[in-house]
Amino acid sequence: MKRQFLFLTLFVFLLGKVFSQGFEGGLLVGPTATQVTGDMLSGYNKLGAMAGVFTQFVFDDRNSLRMEMYYIQKGARRVPSEYDPRKFLISLHYVEVPFIYQYRFYHKFSAQFGLSFAYLFKAYEKDLYGLVDSYGRKPFRNFDFSGQIGLNYQLSEKFHLGGRFSYSALFIREKPDFESVAFHNMRQFNDVLQLSVSYSF
Repeated sequence: MKRQFLFLTLFVFLLGKVFSQGFEGGLLVGPTATQVTGDMLSGYNKLGAMAGVFTQFVFDDRNSLRMEMYYIQKGARRVPSEYDPRKFLISLHYVEVPFIYQYRFYHKFSAQFGLSFAYLFKAYEKDLYGLVDSYGRKPFRNFDFSGQIGLNYQLSEKFHLGGRFSYSALFIREKPDFESVAFHNMRQFNDVLQLSVSYSF
């Protein structure tokens, strides 16, 4: 997995070098707040992070196409309360590759629309007693396909601030065989809010 990630990272940078005219690349990093639709929980309580690289082709002052590749943490978390001490955590780790169209609509603001493909390389669930037994639970699918929409603001010549929402177009886990499985009674989907700071070379 590490070799594949390194290869894709080098590919993104080499692409920008080979087609240097009109292309630019850089780094991006930021926090995520996520939930999983279909787990009987609610709220973006699972905090995580994302970090990676990007390259983009600038057509003109308003239009550009962008490809990113980053590591991102997704999942869900149940926050225990005074009246209900139950804990629950879904932790999902992906390498994600979004393809984004950007349109500068006002001064330093750009709208973003796109699709992303993600590979799941690690997943686990935990409750009050530790790792959750997989009995009766469907495994998470190895791949996630999502739609993305966001807003980007140019802080300076090199730095940009971006906010984005993404949602799985296809389910990430099938409905369980038993209705009584805890926090898993229907098909599940990733629901993600992410904030990023990007630096262009």
